[in-house]
Amino acid sequence: MSRKYEIVYIFDSAMEEAQITESLDRFHALLKNQDYPEPITATNHWGKRTLAYPINKKEQGYYVVAQFESDQKLLYEFERAIKLDENVLRYLVVINEGLATEPVIPERTDSESDRRDRDRPEKKAEDAGKAETPAKDADKPETPAEDADKPETPAEDADKPETPAEDADKPETPAEVAE
Repeated sequence: MSRKYEIVYIFDSAMEEAQITESLDRFHALLKNQDYPEPITATNHWGKRTLAYPINKKEQGYYVVAQFESDQKLLYEFERAIKLDENVLRYLVVINEGLATEPVIPERTDSESDRRDRDRPEKKAEDAGKAETPAKDADKPETPAEDADKPETPAEDADKPETPAEDADKPETPAEVAE
């Protein structure tokens, strides 16, 4: 039984386009049979793109998408040949559901531009300057007289837990409170 398939190849980006075309011709020749002398219906070279993560210590790959119609029995030898080729970093064969695949050009979103601005050193300096100056109430100007009313407590005492000697003065149970 014949089906329509789609395959995405990721070749080593160090390969020349002529070498990639030669490899594609060799792979696609394995799909030919009596029923389908020309099984490849479309080939789309997406070109060099940055990989989402390194594959075999490579940061870039050359993408090719091909659509073809073939018998399932021929796919085994086709995939075996692809696996044996060292210049193919990854591949994926799926059943084609109709529409031709076109390369997607990622668009920047607001969150990406915010992230980019946040990571810039001059932006970090601006944000640090804003964090150091707390917002003051325009309605209430601070005066030295107000500061005098506030009790001064050393920062060290605020962080220390109460000692057992201080706890001895405090009643612990309701019975002790009644006495």
